[in-house]
Amino acid sequence: MATLHKQLQTTCFFVHDLLKAISCKTKKNLGLCFILTTIGLSASCFAQNAKLIDGTVTQPQWEQTKPGLAYFSSYCSTLFDAVGDFYAKHPIPQQRRNANIFLSHSHIYSRIGFFLTLKSGVTPQQAMDNHWGLKSHLNDIFQLDFKEPKNTTEKNLTDELELCQNHLTEIKEMTKDLEVEFESKAIDLTKPDAPVFGPLDTASLSKIWSWIKTQTSAPENAAMPDVVIQSNLPPAARLMFEFPSESEPDNLMRISVSPRTLHTWSRPMLNWAIGHEFLHYALLMRENDWQTQAIYKNNIKHHCNPEFIDLTAGIAELISDAQPQAHERLSMYSEIFRSCVRYPEQ
Repeated sequence: MATLHKQLQTTCFFVHDLLKAISCKTKKNLGLCFILTTIGLSASCFAQNAKLIDGTVTQPQWEQTKPGLAYFSSYCSTLFDAVGDFYAKHPIPQQRRNANIFLSHSHIYSRIGFFLTLKSGVTPQQAMDNHWGLKSHLNDIFQLDFKEPKNTTEKNLTDELELCQNHLTEIKEMTKDLEVEFESKAIDLTKPDAPVFGPLDTASLSKIWSWIKTQTSAPENAAMPDVVIQSNLPPAARLMFEFPSESEPDNLMRISVSPRTLHTWSRPMLNWAIGHEFLHYALLMRENDWQTQAIYKNNIKHHCNPEFIDLTAGIAELISDAQPQAHERLSMYSEIFRSCVRYPEQ
């Protein structure tokens, strides 16, 4: 750790001239300036791939087209994700929160980027392949490299980050407009009944489960899994699907919800998240031929599986069409993206 800290301090001087070009006059840019100062971005290969800036120059009206908006937002989402991920793995003491700042920026951009990408007809597999391909390229750029002489092309990556940072507020506003644009007036099977007062909206959850059964070829009598509120979940866990496995044979088959999630998430967003866990359950049961087991086989990684992405997007559509006033359709899509990006092994 001491060696890394010394390297990072050395890098502050390595990029000193580069940072003079960055605007650090407002509070919103302080996190950006700090991370660029501390990690040192070697961008010798980026000059040949400055696609984001090139695109905004050749297509100045990019914000007014769905393809342009999808590409810009997807690129910025991946860029902030890569920076946040790199910073989380190379933290300076007392500055770990900066990783979360950049990951939060990635979440904001993914609301539009991932949503519009899928709506344009791109498959979930291709959308995620695009993300992993770009992130791999960016990870190569972010490697600390003190052997190469200083190169003026480093500024290209800085410009990309600053461009994304400068449009962050604008993207938030565009998200609201897209929610209204894609709002459906159709009556759907998740049209809410009378308001539900209580910790869980069991009526809507039952309808979501019925829809999942039709999509996963479940037996007609397949019962909805138990959903319980658990106060002793790990601090980072909002919800958790548990089942008896080889590594944890004593687990009960259930979906646990943290009380913190009940207090911080809206009813539609919570319903979507539980539906996400329902789908984990359904795919696990289908893998085990819908038969009760003492220990369940679990050989399929769900989060990046195209079918899982398609169906969790379907749940988002069902809920959003039934409760359009919530305006959280794009946030649900962003959670789909983040599940694959953050937890690809699940």
